[in-house]
Amino acid sequence: MQIFINRFSGAFFALIFFAAVIGVNGQFYSDDLAPSNGTPAEHMVMGNPSGAVTNVNTPFNYLIERNQYVMSYHRDRGIPNWMAWHLDSTWIGMTPRQDDYRPDTSLPAGWYQVQGNDYSGSGFDRGHHTPSGDRTSTVPDNSATFLMNNMMPQAPDNNQGPWEAFESFCRTVVGQGNELYILAGSVGQGGTGSNGLAMTTAGGQVVVPSYTWKVVMVMPVGANDLSRVTASTRTIAIIMPNRQGIRTDVWQKYLASVDQVEALTGYDFFSNVPVATQTPIESGLDAASNTAPQTIAAGTYTNLAIDGPNTTLGGNITVNGALTLGGSTLNTGANKITLGQAATVNRLSGMVNGRLEKQFVNLASPSFEFPVGSGPFQYSPVSINLTALGTVGSSLTVSPNNTVHPNAPTPTTALKRYWALTESGDLAARLTFNYVNADIPAAVTDESTFALQRYTGVFGTIPATINGAANTAQTTNSISDFSDWTLFGQTPSSANSVVGGQVFSSDGVSAVSRATVTLIASSGQVFTTRTNPFGYFRIEDVPVGESYVLNVNSKAFTFAPRLIDVSEDVSGLVITAEPASGEFPAIGGKQR
Repeated sequence: MQIFINRFSGAFFALIFFAAVIGVNGQFYSDDLAPSNGTPAEHMVMGNPSGAVTNVNTPFNYLIERNQYVMSYHRDRGIPNWMAWHLDSTWIGMTPRQDDYRPDTSLPAGWYQVQGNDYSGSGFDRGHHTPSGDRTSTVPDNSATFLMNNMMPQAPDNNQGPWEAFESFCRTVVGQGNELYILAGSVGQGGTGSNGLAMTTAGGQVVVPSYTWKVVMVMPVGANDLSRVTASTRTIAIIMPNRQGIRTDVWQKYLASVDQVEALTGYDFFSNVPVATQTPIESGLDAASNTAPQTIAAGTYTNLAIDGPNTTLGGNITVNGALTLGGSTLNTGANKITLGQAATVNRLSGMVNGRLEKQFVNLASPSFEFPVGSGPFQYSPVSINLTALGTVGSSLTVSPNNTVHPNAPTPTTALKRYWALTESGDLAARLTFNYVNADIPAAVTDESTFALQRYTGVFGTIPATINGAANTAQTTNSISDFSDWTLFGQTPSSANSVVGGQVFSSDGVSAVSRATVTLIASSGQVFTTRTNPFGYFRIEDVPVGESYVLNVNSKAFTFAPRLIDVSEDVSGLVITAEPASGEFPAIGGKQR
């Protein structure tokens, strides 16, 4: 008899499922078209935190809209950046869990579809963003929560502990006559599951995040919700480490402000709310328990471990032993972190966002990676290999900038990142710059056309090897002058361009007239002109899409050849003579 009842129940629920997904005309509904009491617009009332759009050319911020929720999906991480959904009593009913984990077959062609069993054996749960318990009104609504792009690899103690407790708390708040606008997501890379630390799962197709977060707006049930948001509207936010050992923690331990989650993620929550109203509702905590970002006091440390979700400096600090970067970002702000001559870096997945200085004493350990980056998932280190060290105690400071260089001549083809390098003392090194896919401008479809650029008042092309597969640019020669560095995409066309600039003597002040300026193309074509009485030169009708060696010849001065790539007009070149024998350069002991 028991067996009969179970079989009958299974058939009964199957009947309910088909009744829910087949309309009155016998039409089958897909996941995003299945009958539901909601629409995508319902979940976006308070705004689009990252400006996500449904465009295959934005694979790292791809908008997916469903009746049950809306998300910004990251193709290369295999998980959402964020998920947004509205929750009120109409979404909660008696529908049981469907447990029908499956890939999202609606993703653009060529994108990896995370499979229902991709987390198997990984030591991580298939952790919901939009919980199954928040969508129990109909079978299609609940089933939509089991699409794998609603999941992230979540440590069991996180998922089944305080994360689940907060989900239940939110439904309790709804039961008290409220409606909620909820956003959830994750940041970083590297979490600890039941099998230990992991960076990815599914054969590298899915990133394991370091932290999980959630932001909630609470208001009494009513109409015209956006207009009802006031400075006293309640908000709740949490930031939790994605690791084992926290199962018995109360969720309040991980309480944060909305501002703190924005600082952690770079998103703008509740962006449709007037800024004057956002300020008070995003800056405060919902309760006394506070997990505010850790602040590191100014001073000197032997060893320093950074494991808070969003750590800042209270002043300049020096680390002489080991700097350990867990899964978090160390924000220096206007301050600087200095790594002593014997300092080392142990990095899980964290990074330094700001100025990082490394001191060098000899060439015994010539290689060093500056673990810098900016913005969520924007790890963009600079690696160096010292080739010369003229002064003991010389140092190099690196600061990343998550934006196009402000002086880029053509911003649409410039990398959306640049690095500021500052030298102290006297050193030389080969440099390798690492960028991320999101830095590549849409106008550059072939990374092999990138050229490494150094800015010293004007941009100059530096010979380098560009590896588009690895997203790296490595200088061909040793570098002793640093300044700002970035990449420009070359966009050759059939049009010709102009190459021009000014020639100076070795003091960098006196113009050199009647000097011969020669451009030799890689194809062998030669262009020649002379400088005017003020040192200016101009060569017109130069074919673009080629590399040229620029030589300057003068009876009184010697000039080093310069390699330039021409993709458009190259103006403002500054050519300075080499110091004469026994003459010392005027600036910092370096040839500019």
